Amino acid sequence: MLERYSFALPKGKIIRRYGVKVLQMPELNYNISPGNLIPAIRDVASHRLELIRWGMDLKKNKLGRANRPVSVINASVISNADKPASLLLTQRCLIPADAFYCWRRLSRKSYVPFRISLKWNLPFAFAGVWQTEADESGNETITCALITTTANTLLAPLAATMPVILPLEEEKNWLAPQEGPFAVKYLFSSYPSDQMKLFPVSSKIHDLSFNSPLLTQPAQPVDQHGNYVLFGEQ
Repeated sequence: MLERYSFALPKGKIIRRYGVKVLQMPELNYNISPGNLIPAIRDVASHRLELIRWGMDLKKNKLGRANRPVSVINASVISNADKPASLLLTQRCLIPADAFYCWRRLSRKSYVPFRISLKWNLPFAFAGVWQTEADESGNETITCALITTTANTLLAPLAATMPVILPLEEEKNWLAPQEGPFAVKYLFSSYPSDQMKLFPVSSKIHDLSFNSPLLTQPAQPVDQHGNYVLFGEQ
């Protein structure tokens, strides 16, 4: 499960890389977590960057189970493309990012954080889905979840799944409204391992309020308790 990622590009680089209008500049954030307002691109026509909330509530009538709303930050396409991801694929979005984080579990109570990015630190986009939610007062909020798939060989030692990272040339196809969920199913493949890299980062990432460029630098592998471990950069 993806629970943290990074997006810390200045406005000029956002415009050049994603070709969007930036109406509200997102904060440089090296430690984005669920519940945060995150930058997203929902509309292939206007192609503008907007801020939406990461984490959507799926109701009983959508999942067919659960007696109360279920908070979803990732939607898996691994076991069954019909549950729950394809229920939402008519409302797709791009989630810009420059890296994400996974934890390597050493024991039941010990794990080490890793930063995963593309080689040469190129920015990219996650495949996401969105919906409009209304609170009891009728106020509407746009929320989203990230699509996940089977982990590639680089990430398999850390996690069973990884986020769907879209090839640059396929980002517009993901947003295209005429493309049905099964027409874009081929995009759910794991991103190639040989085009990615990872390294351990500071254990300070466990503090949700810690937002620093320090998280872009390799660190001595330390678990959440401050214990040093033996493996190093991979």
